[in-house]
Amino acid sequence: MTKMISLAKGERTSLTKKNKVKLNKIIVGLGWKANKGSGLAIDMDASAIMLNESGQAESMDDFIYYDHECSPCGSIMTTGDDEEGDDAVDAVEIEGDCEQLVISLNDVPDRIKSIVIVTSIYDAKNRKQDFSKTVNSYIRLIDAKDIDFELNTIDDISEDVLTEKTFCKHELVSGGVNETAFVFAEFYREGNGWGFKANSEGFKTGLGGVGRSYGLPLSDE
Repeated sequence: MTKMISLAKGERTSLTKKNKVKLNKIIVGLGWKANKGSGLAIDMDASAIMLNESGQAESMDDFIYYDHECSPCGSIMTTGDDEEGDDAVDAVEIEGDCEQLVISLNDVPDRIKSIVIVTSIYDAKNRKQDFSKTVNSYIRLIDAKDIDFELNTIDDISEDVLTEKTFCKHELVSGGVNETAFVFAEFYREGNGWGFKANSEGFKTGLGGVGRSYGLPLSDE
């Protein structure tokens, strides 16, 4: 079994193994549950924003989300949008990730210096939802090197295999009232390889606010 490390907010880890073998293809799994007894379905979305050396996205092509599922370079892809979200009634029965991204670090263009991973609540204002109504939110990194799959078959990978290949995890300790999006984590260039940082930076302005902070012309949902 792969040795897993847990990161607290602000902690970092190198994605170059001790034997100098660099990790390349990574499945980024994100999960969450609605507060038990709240009776609410929480539809959260996972997205990625590719940033240049100034910490900004250069165009909408650098924003990978449910309506733009693959970067033009092919280095980042979503595995689809879980539109139903997670409801509080069934949450205790669900295992595995709610949404996933697949990142091939070797294929990320040189102009991209970091990649932020975002989770946001869809239509949060109208649904009167925020992260205080969720529990057990997490992001995990899965080494996909020896996992044989295509994007349309990723759901067929057993949870046992994904758990065995998970090498890093960060859990959100608590979500604040009125916070409707989080920059959960960040991949960043580190010498000739990549590092990973647990951010857990909350936003009260949803996915639109996150996008605008990185130069994307997004409106509020």
